[in-house]
Amino acid sequence: MGVLEKFESAMPILLAWLHRYGSVPIRFRLLTEIEGYPASSKEVRDIRSALKRHIPAVNIIKKQKPDGSWGGTFRGTSTVKNPQQKSPFDGIEYQFSRLVEMGFDKDDEPVTRCAELLKMYIVNDPRAPIWEARYYLPDNPEAVKWYLGLITIISAKMLSMAGYQEDDTLKKWMIGYIAHLNEYLESDRSKNPYTLFKGKYVIDEEIMLPGYHLIDLLAFNPWLKVGLLGKLFFPKFLSYISNFPKPPKDCPMRKYISINCESPDLYVHAGDHLYRGQGIPAPITLQEVGTKYKNHIPSILKQLEMRARLGFLERDDPVLLWILSHQDDRGVISIPGRLEKMIGRDTYHYYPLNDTTEDQGKFVDTTFRSFLIVHYLNKATKVRYL
Repeated sequence: MGVLEKFESAMPILLAWLHRYGSVPIRFRLLTEIEGYPASSKEVRDIRSALKRHIPAVNIIKKQKPDGSWGGTFRGTSTVKNPQQKSPFDGIEYQFSRLVEMGFDKDDEPVTRCAELLKMYIVNDPRAPIWEARYYLPDNPEAVKWYLGLITIISAKMLSMAGYQEDDTLKKWMIGYIAHLNEYLESDRSKNPYTLFKGKYVIDEEIMLPGYHLIDLLAFNPWLKVGLLGKLFFPKFLSYISNFPKPPKDCPMRKYISINCESPDLYVHAGDHLYRGQGIPAPITLQEVGTKYKNHIPSILKQLEMRARLGFLERDDPVLLWILSHQDDRGVISIPGRLEKMIGRDTYHYYPLNDTTEDQGKFVDTTFRSFLIVHYLNKATKVRYL
């Protein structure tokens, strides 16, 4: 029996184990996302009540401002020139996503309050705050436009995560955006997305700008795959990111000695500025597990989950099998290395949900995430290459 089959056979026992050792958010998500209990059931009502008293969630909600925002910033202090802010995770993106990861959704007041703000970017409302993008003014208004474009994509992603997939405003935007990406994939530009500018190689932003946000956005809108546009786009997109055009031969490489990895030195063009690209959402290779992603287990788990939700993940995926090779006789996943409390916002929204890391609790989060991966691997409709 292979490691995947072994894990699948253990899932009924693991479900009980996760309920026993998991935090309130994990137990809530097991009931609703895995077991399919309706919101009206006593089990869900009870655990939802406990979720609203969950201390990490309470602490986030206490920090929310009346307009639905957090921290006076959208993406955090890494792009805000404010030395008074201590954490790079004070902004809307981090706090909203973390609440949603815990299980809060469009039926919860803190989420709906922020959602009204996020929708302003979807409809291109001129009253939408520009947050840290204001630091590009007055010299670089094109960079402000570029930054707001990124905020719009992230807002659409977070709304989708929070259960707004059927919202008419979001659906209309999604259809237009996917039609635009489909047109790009059919264009000559997609075959050669690199341009030399000021001595740097700039890449088309259609895929690079949203980076892994695009994977998340698509993963939480499965309805897209049903229509004609989705049937045209998804196989094309899967083929594109799996076989992304290689950069020109003279493109320099950036070396990361600490993780024994190198990557092309690529940039995106924002007005008068060049910024390092946010990453092509190509699948992780087994080689990268030991280099680029060494000791970054959350990044690996999150990408596998998003690919499973999309129907992009195969049963024989080497990285999936590597993850599952770390199961014990019960199916509990114990992977050597540190589980980060939070990871880069340009890669994944991943926040460990278990508040106990002693004894059995140490392995709950990785086991829960692996459970989600295999659940969606077997549930989602598979997308095949063109």
